[in-house]
Amino acid sequence: MVFRSIYNPLTITSSVIEVKNTNKGTKTWAVKYQGPIRLTNSGGSERFHNFYLTNHHVEFNISDRPIHQYQGKSYYVIVFDGQIQLAEAVY
Repeated sequence: MVFRSIYNPLTITSSVIEVKNTNKGTKTWAVKYQGPIRLTNSGGSERFHNFYLTNHHVEFNISDRPIHQYQGKSYYVIVFDGQIQLAEAVY
């Protein structure tokens, strides 16, 4: 598996997702927080938070905690339209 690093700061609230893109400025989409869910696989289950993009009719999920390790770092997992994205929390 090959990972390609992209730096696009992402802010998610219960009503908005905002992505800062260095080429096109900031993009904002309306979302609806639908609550926590559990996703399972052969390794067990994890708690995720489920969101719905209201204008695009698409759901996506974000892990409750960093659950994926890559090159010594822990990442949150975002499952969007069948794709897995890794996200690092910045405080």
